[in-house]
Amino acid sequence: MRQCQHRLHSGEKRFHNLVTRLADGVIIVDTEGVVRFVNPAAETMFGSADNVQPGHPFGVPIVVGETTEIDLVRSDPSPHSPNAYLSHGVGEMRVVEIEWEGSRASLISIRDVTEHKQSQEALEQANDALEVTNVRLVQAARFKDDFIASMSHELRTPLNVILGLAGALQEETYGPLTEHQHHLLQNIEHNGQVLLAIINDILEFARIEAGQTTLDLHPTSIPMVCQTSLGQVRKDIQARGLTLAETIDPDAPHVHADPQRLKQVLVHLLRNAIKFTPSGGHIGLEVTSDRTRRVVRVTVWDTGIGIAPELQERLFQPLCSSTAVTAAAMEAPAWGWRWWPAW
Repeated sequence: MRQCQHRLHSGEKRFHNLVTRLADGVIIVDTEGVVRFVNPAAETMFGSADNVQPGHPFGVPIVVGETTEIDLVRSDPSPHSPNAYLSHGVGEMRVVEIEWEGSRASLISIRDVTEHKQSQEALEQANDALEVTNVRLVQAARFKDDFIASMSHELRTPLNVILGLAGALQEETYGPLTEHQHHLLQNIEHNGQVLLAIINDILEFARIEAGQTTLDLHPTSIPMVCQTSLGQVRKDIQARGLTLAETIDPDAPHVHADPQRLKQVLVHLLRNAIKFTPSGGHIGLEVTSDRTRRVVRVTVWDTGIGIAPELQERLFQPLCSSTAVTAAAMEAPAWGWRWWPAW
């Protein structure tokens, strides 16, 4: 009997030491609903509430085997006073049946999930705010695209009128002109075309961002696209006093591409070569094909200032300093090339 009492006493001591160190609250309630045991964590969670004091009825409904949320009135030490102050929280309660002091009882474990709930609510609020922000960003992007499209249209309309009148004046529709007047009108037309190209590019970027750009892919003749592109810049080549070298393989295979977009690429490369090549220089357009590898190569080259080899690796870096690149690039030839799979 003494050994049994000793083992019982040792077991109760171990149980008490274990339960008192738990961060979760532990409450034992008998079959009559009266509290028999409360650990320190539960006392902190409920403060001085009578319904968790030993000998008092437990004031929370008990459902064995289920997890429920309950309100907590926690007792926390005040940083400004030795007395305690009360704060509200949320507890997660679980109930299992046990045997306590020879009788059936309910062991109630309570975990303080206040911080978890607060974090969850804060995350939900942040997600809601992020969703609202995303909606506003989408609306702002749409307004921006609409504004750019509208402004591009409004700018192109008077610009086209200016270009039309400049062309009519150059043809002497309204009377003869002097050589100086012809020169001034040519400058007006040239700069108007440059401005029109910029406006068209802005409008194209707006279409791309809005997802409204589609490619019309079909078998395309690269030599034909190159000749069309050269037709758009021949006048600029002559005006700059440049020499054009054409090496175009007439038997180059067709490629699966959008001819309008290819022409845009080639015209940009050609105009870039014209812009940065001094008068008396040379520019060239080459088209070669490799039927074994099933590719067509298009090269635009010039004898302009180019870009120094040590600076070429910076070409595709965002916000690359064009001033520094241009200042250091004095004699390296500029060139551009594209590969397209043959059709």
